[in-house]
Amino acid sequence: MRLHSSIAPFITILFLYGGVLACQCTDPFRTPYEEFNDSTAVFVGVVSGHTDNIIDAPNHVVERTFQFKVEETLKGENLRNREVTTGITRDICYVGFGAVGSRSLVYAYGRRGKLHAYLFCSQRSMAVDLHFLRGRQRNVKEPRIYGVINREKLGESSRWPLQIRAVDESIGRKTLTNADKSGRFAFADLQDGVYLVRIERPDASSNEEYRIRLGNVNKFDEFPHPKQSVFLSFPIR
Repeated sequence: MRLHSSIAPFITILFLYGGVLACQCTDPFRTPYEEFNDSTAVFVGVVSGHTDNIIDAPNHVVERTFQFKVEETLKGENLRNREVTTGITRDICYVGFGAVGSRSLVYAYGRRGKLHAYLFCSQRSMAVDLHFLRGRQRNVKEPRIYGVINREKLGESSRWPLQIRAVDESIGRKTLTNADKSGRFAFADLQDGVYLVRIERPDASSNEEYRIRLGNVNKFDEFPHPKQSVFLSFPIR
């Protein structure tokens, strides 16, 4: 069994949306709702260009500003065009929104009169985030545990429904939910506790499991940073 516990502290670092760079993940369970709540502006945009400002040439530190044509605004001013700045160094990952014409979901943070983009650690796609964020726009409460399954990477047939199991360790209660055709799943009404979460396969086999603590229960060093909600990706990286 491969077990992944939610033991990493949260530190904001840089993120490439649409493809994950080889950077250390400090909070792999960060959710779309958290990204949304912490952002100044959230929008879907198409890259129309970028400009570079050299900050420190000897150390290869460059500030890159991307220009976007905005297609959909989820948070912030409803503008037709946006600029978002990110840093580039040889040691730190940066946000790369791709070539002109690339479409991205942008989480941007206001700092010193500019919008900046940072990295978060996730296997989420733009479509997955938009699905849950549009639910948020309809006042859908954030699920306690939710996520996405990549059937292709798991080598699973799409002919049978995928079920996810969450077991509350303290009382042994098992809760099941089905993933939709896109592999998305959600547990909305779980109580605080420590949960084992895995895919429920027809042959009863499973080799990947998350151990997650929700809320301020069972305080011990294994879970120094409790979460109110978590986002999980299968297969586990």
